Amino acid sequence: MHALVGAPGAGKTTLIAKLAAHLHRAYADQVLVVSFDKARLAASEQLRVMCKVIGVEFATVHDVQELTRVTQKRPDIGIVLLDTGGVSVGDSQAICEMEQLRDLDLPIDFHLVLSSNDKPALQDQQISFFCPVGIQSLAFTRLDESSAFADILNASVRWSLPVGYISNGQKVPDDIERAGREKLAERLLG
Repeated sequence: MHALVGAPGAGKTTLIAKLAAHLHRAYADQVLVVSFDKARLAASEQLRVMCKVIGVEFATVHDVQELTRVTQKRPDIGIVLLDTGGVSVGDSQAICEMEQLRDLDLPIDFHLVLSSNDKPALQDQQISFFCPVGIQSLAFTRLDESSAFADILNASVRWSLPVGYISNGQKVPDDIERAGREKLAERLLG
């Protein structure tokens, strides 16, 4: 299970749709997208429509117990992508909900989605805020609006967190690529 977390407007939902489309190509009916976004009006509906177009199974949950039930009903599902609601830095109640997810008896990897448009100081603040959840990697969105490859590489090195994906546009499923320090360094150096 892979949970995408981050600030409101970072691009988590679009990134989930892109990942779902790519994974569906490779794993067909073994992909489930789950919306756990209680904050944004109609967020689940937007993702439901994208999943229908992609051909990926979709579910909405409102609490951690419901997430456990949904995943237990489908033991044949190999990959679960969890879209979480945006959490602003300092929202202690929302981060407690993320920690409840972390403490479930489910194998959840947490990936922090950051906008490449954000200043490095804000990115550092977000990484620091989400670290207690147990972030395994970073994902950067909006690279089509920025040329901040040095900032991305620096954040990865500074926090000792790998960059899993970079997203460079709104097209689902096209504008996404697997990343890494070498790929970012290559882009940085041209």
